[in-house]
Amino acid sequence: LFSPGELRSHLRTHPACNMCRVHLFDESALVAHLSRDHFTCHICSRQREEYPEEGQVYYRTYRDLHHHYRTEHYACEERECVEARFVAFETEAEYRVHGMERHG
Repeated sequence: LFSPGELRSHLRTHPACNMCRVHLFDESALVAHLSRDHFTCHICSRQREEYPEEGQVYYRTYRDLHHHYRTEHYACEERECVEARFVAFETEAEYRVHGMERHG
């Protein structure tokens, strides 16, 4: 077994989540953790399929992701959509169509 100092040193050899500081066994476990415990933007993910070198961006909490939606995309702020979560659009045109179809 490791002493506390040895454990800290050993953990540095494993990848860590930079949002919650948990250490994982390997990169695949880190990706699984990020996908399960944090959030990604479906719009940016779709754009990254075209430009994979950009890499995936994760948000610590849904609140952080919603802030991203509001500042970088078109988030629907109608109560039912805010409560449903993940309602954001890449273009203003998509957002307007959603508004007319869903909220009249």
